[in-house]
Amino acid sequence: RLFWRRSHPVPELPSDLPRWQQIASKATHHGLYLLVILQPLFGLMMATTSKGSLKAFGVLGLQISPNEAINGAGHVLHGLNAWIITALILLHAAAALYHHFIRKDNVLKRMLPFAKV
Repeated sequence: RLFWRRSHPVPELPSDLPRWQQIASKATHHGLYLLVILQPLFGLMMATTSKGSLKAFGVLGLQISPNEAINGAGHVLHGLNAWIITALILLHAAAALYHHFIRKDNVLKRMLPFAKV
């Protein structure tokens, strides 16, 4: 996704968009990228410190060293991160619908790969 984004730059936001919405848009997008990268790392944190025998796809052993404190922190971070990702996705969808139905601008259409703006 990051490589695709580098070769397909984001279209400019509408010029009449309030500054706080521009900041919220960029913060939401950057937050989603960061949190989606962190999610499997938190899962790996849990997997490598679990007490039980854990194998990826039934083949590769993932356990490094059982550690209850790190494992517990991984569980908390993995779950919290999932909720934050969900909230950001809902915020993103709500903002897209707000732009389409209330502001009636082209922001939603810019997101759709098959739409012409």
